[in-house]
Formats: sequence, structure tokens, C-alpha cells
Amino acid sequence: MFGNNHYVGKLLKTSLPSLPADFFKTQVVGRFKAIAPTVLIFNVSYKCDSKCVMCNSWKLPYHDDMTTDEYRKAFSSELFRSVEYVGITGGEPTLRKDMVDIVRIMADNMPKLRKMTLNTNGFVKDRVVSTLERIIDVANERGFLFGTRVSLDGVGEAHEDIRRVWHAFERAMETVRAMQELQKKKFFNFGVSFTFTAQNLEEGNRIYELCKKENLSVVFAIARYSELAFGNMDLVESTDLKEEDFPKLVDFFRKRVRESGIADGDALLYQAYVKMFQNGMKRAMPCPSMDQGLLLNPNGEITYCENSRVIGNVRDGDPKDFYYDKKNLAMRQEVLDKVCPTCASPCFVNTAAMKRVFPYLRFVAELGGAKIAARFSQSGNGA
Repeated sequence: MFGNNHYVGKLLKTSLPSLPADFFKTQVVGRFKAIAPTVLIFNVSYKCDSKCVMCNSWKLPYHDDMTTDEYRKAFSSELFRSVEYVGITGGEPTLRKDMVDIVRIMADNMPKLRKMTLNTNGFVKDRVVSTLERIIDVANERGFLFGTRVSLDGVGEAHEDIRRVWHAFERAMETVRAMQELQKKKFFNFGVSFTFTAQNLEEGNRIYELCKKENLSVVFAIARYSELAFGNMDLVESTDLKEEDFPKLVDFFRKRVRESGIADGDALLYQAYVKMFQNGMKRAMPCPSMDQGLLLNPNGEITYCENSRVIGNVRDGDPKDFYYDKKNLAMRQEVLDKVCPTCASPCFVNTAAMKRVFPYLRFVAELGGAKIAARFSQSGNGA
């Protein structure tokens, strides 16, 4: 939606040839044995210069974050050699002075790496842009795609009310402008991300109009809760979306879907949100963590996803041993059965759909039907 079409085209070019092999590994091999992780959610630090109303990451201890050398040892494990997609998160990733070094370490040890993403609050323009520019250089040197987004959860004071930082919107927009200028010189994907909470339900349309005006790529998501990843289960009551909010959200996401093309992977997520809001939050989207995901926390703890229990610590041994441990795999199945059916996490939904193929084909058919219905509706109104 808006933004860099060239980047989307290149992503499809790198992904489509592998679809048959991905489908076979996921749908055939994965039914008989555990397969290596292809997706890594990488939480690099809990340290954060934002104090978001829906997240307690900034309250969590960050004195125990892993060092550069510890990451070099951990990522040398054979387990990471199958990783294709990395999502870097935090805390605020650019607060790590060694962030570029860590990216290089990952590139050295992940020969199948296709795409890396990083989300930032964009509060300190010079630091953020400098860090991201060097990561972009690494990505272009090593041949993997890189995308980054600045979080905007409202326009003006509405954003500051969510982030609880003075001049948060102005500072984030300074970074947005600088990244747009950088995009004229270097190849990467850039845009903003917006997270719906009970506090900013009306801001989605304002951010949408802002991004449309500025030709900015934008991704919309809903707040999610995990003690392991965000330490925010105590914030559910005050910030989680309420059932009476669902009709507005259905309308919002349905409009985004109808505006989208079949190559817009975010529309698949939006279509899934529409279904979830209509069916009592029953999950309607695929997830790579069900069979090929891994989450690494700042202190070295690893889990299959933000909702599973800790399966080990890379400081204590080879993560490959923890990942394939029979007791841990049994726990993952328990999460699949009890937690996944109502999980709203959007992490790499597009990747999971492409690897399974049928969810994506179903989305294409539904999108086509929605567009046809919209045309008939417009024709009827015009008559």
C-alpha cells in the first residue's frame, strides 16, 4: 500500500522460485519430523527510549544483554544455517552500538538469508539513520533484502500519548523524512507501522491519510500481549481492544483489503484480521512459528515463539539441541493446540502463507471476490 513497488517485485522474484521446495518441506517433510527454523524473531535488547502504554519492555532489565562475541558464538550453530527471514525488534534496536556488527555476524552465518526487517521508534534521527544506513549497505553487499519501519501510532499529540515521550511525533517524522531521502540513493524498503490499541482507535484513518499524502508504505497491526516478549500481561485490561471496537476495525481493514492488489502481502494479514474480529478472535492466518520459527531474547533465552515457554539458552549450549529436544517439541504441540487458535501475532504471516501456498491462493480468491462485490455495489449506487 503506497511506497516501494520495486522492492515488492524483487521480493517476489527471490521467493517464487523456491515455492515448490518450500511447500514440500513444510507440508510433506514437516508432517513426519521437525524441520529447521527458517524464520527468526530477534529481540536484541529490552532497552528502550520509549515508554509505550501497551508495552513494558522499557521496564525489563537490560544489563544481561548478550555481547557481540556471544552472538558470534551462538549464530555459528548449524541451527541458524536454514534461516531465511529475520525480524529485528526490541526495545529499541538502534540503541545497541554493535547493531551493525551483529547484522554482519548473522549474514556470515545465515547463507540462505533472503530478508531482514527492523522496527524503530525513530526518536533520535542521527543515531537511527546512521545505524540503518550501515545495515542497508551490509544487505546490499550480501544480497539480502532489508526493510525498516518507523512506528507511528497517531498524528501529533496522539502519538505522544501512546509513546509517552515529549515531541515523539516531530522526532519520528524527522527520521521519516531523512529515510525517504536516503531511499533516493540506496535500495531498501521503508515505511511506517501503526498499532491499534484501545487508546488510538480513531487514529488509524489519520495515519492512513498521512501516508497516502506522503506516498509512505504503511502496515497496520493490533496490539498483542506476551509476558515473555513484552512483559505486558498486566496492560491487557487498560489497552486491549474491546469487542465493541470490532465493527470499526472490520470496516477499516476491509477497506484496506479492497484497495490492495494480490502482490500486497499485508492485505493477507488484513483479511485475516477481518475474519478474526468477526468470529470471536479465532485465528484465521498461518504462522511460521508453528513448525519453523525461533525467537531469541536479549539474555540468550530461546523459544519457538512469543507464546511458548523457554526451551533453552544459547549461553548454555548449542541451540540446535534445545530446538529438537523431544520434550520441547511436545510443548510446541501443546502451544499449537491451546494458544495458537486465538493468537493475533502478525509475525511473518506472508512468509508462512507462501510456504504453504494454499492460504495464499485462498486469499487471492477472496480478494478477487471482494473487489467484484465492491464494483457491483458502486455500480448499484451509481444507478
